[in-house]
Amino acid sequence: MEHMAGSAQVTNRLLALILMIGFAIPVFAQSDPLSGRWDGKFISARGEQVSSATFKKDGDAYSGTILIMTGEQKFKEVTRDGNNVTALVTIETPQGSIPIKFNLTLDGDSLKGKGIVEFSGQNITMDVDFKRASEVVTQGTAGGGPPGASSGRRREPRPDAAQPMQKQSIDYFVGTWSAKYMGRESPFGKAPREGTITFTKNPDGTLSGQGVSKFEGGQLDETVTISFDENKKTLTFLERRSNGVQFTTKGDWSSPLSIRFEIGPFRIGDKTLAMRRTVSVVSAHSFTLTEEISEDGSPFTRLGNAVYTRVTN
Repeated sequence: MEHMAGSAQVTNRLLALILMIGFAIPVFAQSDPLSGRWDGKFISARGEQVSSATFKKDGDAYSGTILIMTGEQKFKEVTRDGNNVTALVTIETPQGSIPIKFNLTLDGDSLKGKGIVEFSGQNITMDVDFKRASEVVTQGTAGGGPPGASSGRRREPRPDAAQPMQKQSIDYFVGTWSAKYMGRESPFGKAPREGTITFTKNPDGTLSGQGVSKFEGGQLDETVTISFDENKKTLTFLERRSNGVQFTTKGDWSSPLSIRFEIGPFRIGDKTLAMRRTVSVVSAHSFTLTEEISEDGSPFTRLGNAVYTRVTN
């Protein structure tokens, strides 16, 4: 008994000494292996994007958010089965909902795997590489501590993940882009088709584009001239295609995330056509295109979608 009492006194003295000198004790705020904040990046053919994710467990269910190109999004679903984590995010766009499915592996302070973007019948895959954010907490002193020591808990600061945002500039389009157009045939051209287009800058600040795309049984060539009004944030496109179609359109680029065009109405053959076009600026290396068409005053219907990926600057 005396030995046990002596041991207790020694332990109490050691604890008191730790508190007096303000010893930093790492505190693990979360017992669940997934809960908490994770910082890292997405890696794809379009480059890298800084990201972060936060998971929270409530009973048997998980919730959380993740930072992607359109901003912070809430998870629709999160499931953990041992070290396997699956999650779903749905991005709402003018073109409809775009799901991103995550299949990740949890390994200590590492969370890695794949993200799959489903867009226009295509799957775009990216690598996900996250590390658990620092959660080290410093225990302050209770009287007699070193100068500057604070009471309570202090979380070590960490930088916020910044969302990449493309500047509205005609220079964004300079270079060669690969394009894959999925849709239906129309007076504007055959579909589906796939090819490239190259934009070069002219001395007057405009861009000249030369494109070629192939479809089953043929080829479509096009020339494009682009001008940009910096003050009004509007783009003007003059397009000529080898099938005889030619039109001019203006796009509103007041939002850095998208450019919206209204085309027509005008006549091609015996039809009166109008078209809506939305360019969504995904990153420095990619943008998407969605087109809707109206024939002879009918309601607008989906014409097609395209994904453009930068090949060279």
